[in-house]
Amino acid sequence: MEISGLLDTLSGVGWIEALGWTGALLTLLAYSMRTILAFRIVAFVSNIFFLCYGIFAEIYPTLVLHVALILLNGARLAQVLADVRRSRGRTSEVDWQSVLAPLARKTEVAAGTRLFAKGDPPENVYLILSGQVHLDEIGKDLGPGDLVGEIGFFTEARERTLTATCRTDCRFLAADEATFVKAYYQSPQIGLALLRTIAGRLAEQQVLMNRQ
Repeated sequence: MEISGLLDTLSGVGWIEALGWTGALLTLLAYSMRTILAFRIVAFVSNIFFLCYGIFAEIYPTLVLHVALILLNGARLAQVLADVRRSRGRTSEVDWQSVLAPLARKTEVAAGTRLFAKGDPPENVYLILSGQVHLDEIGKDLGPGDLVGEIGFFTEARERTLTATCRTDCRFLAADEATFVKAYYQSPQIGLALLRTIAGRLAEQQVLMNRQ
């Protein structure tokens, strides 16, 4: 009976420790995720394992911590999933100004200034707040609310695909690559909207170039 009881005890301890190790491995996996949605899902599951570990091992600080984290990650996951559902709608639903305002700096450029030239390395993406920007190679004008220069961040050559010149005095929100790519990865809504914008822009460029 004593040996049987000991085996049962050891078996129980092993099972409890397995919960803790699984939670630890899932936490490590969560931090290796590249997208916020995957991070939140894996982190939420790891919190559940740690919660169970805290209960059965009677480690109450771990229990309390992961109850709080389950609530936090659950709320954030719900927000991300809501963004995913909204991203199935129109690209115009993304308010680029509200997205970039906390991340970007305001800048003013005088009329006639070349914002960037075809072949330049991409340094910033610009959201037009006021004024007009002319895309020289395809003869297209962009105005308030339009993004300028986003394609260069995602090309294999990592260079500008067009030349952009300010037709009028312009005001922009300018975000560097690290800032913009961070926003891209953090929100599925932003990521999908940006992909749609780039795909539409590339298709439009091809049509306009073919007409010339």
